Amino acid sequence: MFFVGIDIGKNKHVASMMDDTGKVVFKAFSFPNTSDGGNALFLKLTS
Repeated sequence: MFFVGIDIGKNKHVASMMDDTGKVVFKAFSFPNTSDGGNALFLKLTS
């Protein structure tokens, strides 16, 4: 199981991900508030 935290902003968002043991998978991934930014997050989550 994975946990994703997303800090929502007006122009950009920042996401972090950890697994169920608390190991950080990625941290402070910044992406714009656009459909391209959403796709970038999706690609990051599925890799």
